[in-house]
Amino acid sequence: MQTFNAILYGTDLPLAGAPVVAYFTGDKLSITDMSIHVNIHDITMSVGGFEHNNFFLNWQDETEISYTLKPATPSDISWVIAHAPATLKQQFTQWHQRRRTIKIVWSSLATITVVCVLSVILLWWQYDAAVSWIADRISIKHEEKLGNSVLEKIQADGEILKEGLAVDTVKKIGQRLTKNSRYNYQWFIQKDKSINAFALPGGIIIVNSALIEKADNADEIAAVLAHEIQHVEQRHALKSMIHSLGWAAGLMIVLGDVNVAAAVVVHQMGVMYFGRDIEDEA
Repeated sequence: MQTFNAILYGTDLPLAGAPVVAYFTGDKLSITDMSIHVNIHDITMSVGGFEHNNFFLNWQDETEISYTLKPATPSDISWVIAHAPATLKQQFTQWHQRRRTIKIVWSSLATITVVCVLSVILLWWQYDAAVSWIADRISIKHEEKLGNSVLEKIQADGEILKEGLAVDTVKKIGQRLTKNSRYNYQWFIQKDKSINAFALPGGIIIVNSALIEKADNADEIAAVLAHEIQHVEQRHALKSMIHSLGWAAGLMIVLGDVNVAAAVVVHQMGVMYFGRDIEDEA
């Protein structure tokens, strides 16, 4: 008679279970020294362990006392699988399939985790290149659409001049500086007391009225415009937006949904700025 070591749990047994020796005879499971003989058809199998690598044999006796038998070691588990009656082996097949599925899931999660970690490291190492790559996926058409959406929101909050002598002067200077550009530039003046000018994605240049008033001649205005034009040509505004607001914003533009991105750009304009390297490039 071949036996296996196990731990028996039950309501009338110690909480930690009782070490026992068990064996199969025909269609019965028997436990030595306890006069327990259980019909195999009355046994149900359950699984446990982090990877479902343990199993338990459960039954109730004629007095409805519940018992659970757990093979003590991996070698005992292997013995039970090899020598169990056919009825139990059908349940072991389901257990094997479940374990295989769990292993696949954990292996997949581990692989995904490693890929994510490596991706984060790679993107951190080549972050600027990654931002440029995303920007290159955005067409000029979508960039101009984003710029126009931002312009509409700026116009709703402040006074933007679209025509007049000052606008015509800025436009005339700007057109000379942007000849043969891939962008269709638009020129505007904003009534603002701060001496400043800024570029929006897609070739929109806005000059504050205070800068026009402070300039001594057209050459000074041309110098400011040339600087802002380079921000457009180098797509600095677009790249800065992707850097500051996250790649999800870039993805929205790639997909053609610029309204949400435009709203966020306007909201963040006060804190978005170009670094020294970008300013030197412009």
